[in-house]
Amino acid sequence: PQPPDSDSVDLGGMVALEVEEGSAGLAASSSGGSPRETVTTFCDGAGLAEMHGKEATSDLGGSDATRDLESKILGDVARELESNNVDKMAKEIFSFYICARWAPDETFWQLAEQELAAQMVDSALNDTSSDDPDGDINQTMAEMYQSYRFVPMLCSQNLEVFGETDDEDKTYFRKFKTKTRELAKWLGQAAQTPVGKSLTELDKTFCGDKPMNSCNRDDLLSKIAAWFGNEPSKETKFEKLKEKLQDFGGAAKTEKFKEDFKDWKKRLPYHSFIGKPKGWEADHKKSPSSAQRFVVCFGKRVASELHRRPNGQHILTDQNNIGCHGWWTAEEASKQIDRMVKLWAPPTCQLATMTYTMKKEIMAKFQEMNERLFDSMPSMINDELMEEELDGEFNHEDHLPKPFAPKEWTDGSRVFVDGMRVQAVKKGGFCVREDEPGHCQRGFMVKEDWIGVVEVVAGKLQAKFSGLPEDARETSFEIKPSEVRIVPHGWKAKKGFHGHVKDLVAGIGKIHDKAKAIFDSFFSKRQNNLAELMSGSVSKWAVCPIKQDANFSALDENLGVEDAAFQDFQLDAYKKWTGFEKAIPGEKCVDSAEILGSVPGFEKTQVCEINELHADHVEKYTKNESSGELENFVCPLRPPLPADEQLAVLMKKKGTCFLRMTGTQQQQYSWHYQGRFPARKQNDRKENLPKTDYELVRLMKVGGNELESQTNIGRFCSLQELSQSPRFCVLPKVHNEWSSLEDFASSMADSIAAVAVKTGPGKDDVDAMAPLGLGATAMSDAISSYQGKLEQKEKTWKEKAKKVSIALGEKTWDKLRGAGRLARSTAYYIKDKIKGEVASAGRMSAELEQRLFGSDINGEVLHSLSFQRSIGANAQSSNAKERFQRYVVSYPCPDFDPAFEYAVRTRWGRIALRMVREAFHIHKHKTIAGGGMAILGKRNLHLAVRGDALRFQKENKEAKDNTFFMTGASMLWKNGVEIRGEKMDKCEWTGPVHGTGSCQPEGRCMVKGLLRSCVPKPWWDSPQKGGWWPVDDRKLVDVVAPAMTTGHGVSVSDLSGLEMSLYCGPKKAFGSQGPPESSQSPPSLLECLKEGVETNARLKSKEPWKLYFPDEIVVVATFEAIQSQACMLSQAGLQSKDKQAIQSELCRQSGADGRGELVEHLVDGQGEPHMKEEAGSNDRFMGLATGFGWPTGALEEVVLSPEDVLEALDLISSSHGR
Repeated sequence: PQPPDSDSVDLGGMVALEVEEGSAGLAASSSGGSPRETVTTFCDGAGLAEMHGKEATSDLGGSDATRDLESKILGDVARELESNNVDKMAKEIFSFYICARWAPDETFWQLAEQELAAQMVDSALNDTSSDDPDGDINQTMAEMYQSYRFVPMLCSQNLEVFGETDDEDKTYFRKFKTKTRELAKWLGQAAQTPVGKSLTELDKTFCGDKPMNSCNRDDLLSKIAAWFGNEPSKETKFEKLKEKLQDFGGAAKTEKFKEDFKDWKKRLPYHSFIGKPKGWEADHKKSPSSAQRFVVCFGKRVASELHRRPNGQHILTDQNNIGCHGWWTAEEASKQIDRMVKLWAPPTCQLATMTYTMKKEIMAKFQEMNERLFDSMPSMINDELMEEELDGEFNHEDHLPKPFAPKEWTDGSRVFVDGMRVQAVKKGGFCVREDEPGHCQRGFMVKEDWIGVVEVVAGKLQAKFSGLPEDARETSFEIKPSEVRIVPHGWKAKKGFHGHVKDLVAGIGKIHDKAKAIFDSFFSKRQNNLAELMSGSVSKWAVCPIKQDANFSALDENLGVEDAAFQDFQLDAYKKWTGFEKAIPGEKCVDSAEILGSVPGFEKTQVCEINELHADHVEKYTKNESSGELENFVCPLRPPLPADEQLAVLMKKKGTCFLRMTGTQQQQYSWHYQGRFPARKQNDRKENLPKTDYELVRLMKVGGNELESQTNIGRFCSLQELSQSPRFCVLPKVHNEWSSLEDFASSMADSIAAVAVKTGPGKDDVDAMAPLGLGATAMSDAISSYQGKLEQKEKTWKEKAKKVSIALGEKTWDKLRGAGRLARSTAYYIKDKIKGEVASAGRMSAELEQRLFGSDINGEVLHSLSFQRSIGANAQSSNAKERFQRYVVSYPCPDFDPAFEYAVRTRWGRIALRMVREAFHIHKHKTIAGGGMAILGKRNLHLAVRGDALRFQKENKEAKDNTFFMTGASMLWKNGVEIRGEKMDKCEWTGPVHGTGSCQPEGRCMVKGLLRSCVPKPWWDSPQKGGWWPVDDRKLVDVVAPAMTTGHGVSVSDLSGLEMSLYCGPKKAFGSQGPPESSQSPPSLLECLKEGVETNARLKSKEPWKLYFPDEIVVVATFEAIQSQACMLSQAGLQSKDKQAIQSELCRQSGADGRGELVEHLVDGQGEPHMKEEAGSNDRFMGLATGFGWPTGALEEVVLSPEDVLEALDLISSSHGR
């Protein structure tokens, strides 16, 4: 059931126990395994007597006296263990009791009349409907019960977790569970017993099935009248109601009822009540129903000293109700108790954590006592010194400043008052003490301008001066009015005269310093020495010698273990004197070799301990009571840091990654997180050692302290892959980096923008896919990191240029932020961008995002970073428990920037696929022997793409800027230049010219002119013969040539050129660079791609928990910069008076004008460009140039999957972004 609303549980007001009804005292436990039973069974009485200084044989008269003495000493020791025991003191708090809302029977009626008399009088006086101002006692009592101003309760004894031990396994919890289950079983059927039914019916007396406080007085009187079958007077009605209430459990009941009544009283022997003067003030709909009668309360029941009301006839004590919950039906209360048992079972570690915390609080109180004593000692020593100085007659009250009673002195013209400030005015000063007549004693000359305080003594004008010798500052000296002048009251001496005066008035200035000196030199030093000894030490009480014939196995069953956490308390307790500072878990790390030994793959790692766990802590737990099978579990010795705090500690380790188990790895190796389910076993008693299979992650952002708060991570690589194939982990070199932060951020924004994805065959089956899970923190980190790089790079730049280079515009920030990214990621925004998009781009983005980023709740993330090893028992006690060290494994990864990596890998993966797709569309008709496609028939594929710029000059000579460029790009199938294409069909329309028709074959043909003629592309012969061809894909053009707007402002230096090599093979075949070993790769690229899809699917299905597969087939696209440039001047350019300038502008490399074969596809037989119509009929073509060198932000290589290439070429079915 859901817990009730907060205002439905109201136990406020006075709560009392009627002690007369039963004893709340606790008998000393003598159950098996208790300290008393252990001492009496296994201690050697004679040896113990000797330890206590008693020699039985010589001092005692006989064997009976000896036994009496030994018994007495054993009893003293047992009582000491039970009552003077911090461990027991801490554990005693773990208990609960239950209370049932009872009937106001005769016992409670008398209790209320005597103990709540004042409350009853108030209720009667407030009854404006009564003719009798004194009210009717029966009516008042009934209404107090009905309105919850008086709630009778029967309560159980406390059931303590650590009260008694079980006879079989000697554990406390098993005994506690047995008792609790018996109580829960009784509660489960209590509502159906005669008493339970009668209690329910009793409440219904008032308002029927509605809450008993929901009907008004008239309704109640009507119900009583109907109940008795006549119309008695109001007084008679309430008299009858009193009889019914008081008779609950009376003599007229059946024998079965009486037996049940006794059983209720036996189980709930303690009478208490809730007295709430204003009664139930909340909505009566939230008050308990007649069946909701039980509360369950944590902690000790008695909350105060015994006391008595004025004229009261009962001894009372307050009852603790702080930890109560309810109101429950009997069945609900039974289930709540069962839940409590499950939650507190030792494997959940709840008891271990709470016991540690409670013990620490107790120890902190002891520590506070010690520190309070030492903080008070200087003042106490001061009083002792004062007492010595005054011959034992020191009373500090005599030396306190007295109430103000200022005296006055006047010379007739001025009035001087005690405490008045005066200033010396006599030139040369004046003497206040002479050592001989006419000679002033050294130091007693009051100098001009000194400030003094007036004191009128015995009718004489005197003053105290702070400038006098120290032993004279408390003495006032007689002065003449002419020697001083009165100054403002707030004036002070230059050296804090006001402070001196304060000390002098209190009379403790000199002694206080002496007392402090004594404390510092003697007591403080001695305590420091003691603290050095005690801090980190172990103190033991040798309780008794063991009997010679003792059964040590039986003894060990009764014994616990050394409290390993106690040393923590000792270190903390003496920190005031030792300066000890507790280490923060996870802050200190050591080389892995110290913990893990020499394990291959872990050479660069460190281990950071975050906790120590002990087996069977706080005690073992019997999982199956019939078979005696024990649960294997461990619990933290110290409560761990909350997950968010621990992760925050780890996140502060800049440039560090941590080893992490993925969800499938946790599943495979049974390392399950149970933090969401606190009533389950939390920690298995097992080792969970780190493996190189696991991945390294970087903590990007840690969530808050709410249960479901998320932590974001960046996923780097597995240790195994980093060791065996680092090429597939570390981001390759980025060439020609961005010169400004704005350019860098713009490139990032473009890379993380949404891509259009076909989600089905229909025209409108379009959606947007964008990495919205890529958090703002990751983006900010990437920007910040690059900004820092620019700052380092540009230290020598002028400040103005530097500020420009590292500034970031608002529009660019908007593209990077979530809202701006979302606006650019809607289907509406990208619907018109689907044409020309790489088919596999959306899926690739999603897969790369999943590969590089992750998030989960804080606790789950911390658990996935945690490993555990056994460090054995500490051998400090016979029952020492196995210990486990919980730790994380760190690895330096200062260069891992997941957001940046996502951006460049995404961008260059798409560029590689666009190049392959472009080449495929142009050359797919070419075949090799056997009929296969030549473009994918070789083992590798080598392509080149370069930017082209065509220079035009406008005919208008007067124009200030009469030149402009048109930019484009060209490609070449480098390892296919020898392959010639077969003659293709002529160009013609398929379908209507206007509408859905298309000009085919698509790669060879184009639409021209207003009449939409379907004609061959003018450059088609060039690729047919293995040469270059112009690129239609504008996004590919933009990689190597500046985006074309007006054409003005374009420079040939903005052009670039790339060569790309595409390799396919298993990861293990690739070295640190270059192609794979050919012996391990299929004979053709197409075969490798198709086999790769099946091979990879099989590998990942067979071992889904693995991250690295040496046999996984990958496609690697490597990039190199084109080193040579080509240029050409047209006939008009050669004839121009600016020929030299044009040639210098276009031909940036020696010999560039001699490579005409590289540009012949761009011009016709007359040397005019094919795109001249786009430039304008009156614009003169002056020449062209090609690009070379790296484009901005070029990645040296990118890794693709076989399906990425196949889907981009439409050679497998579309993933539709899946």
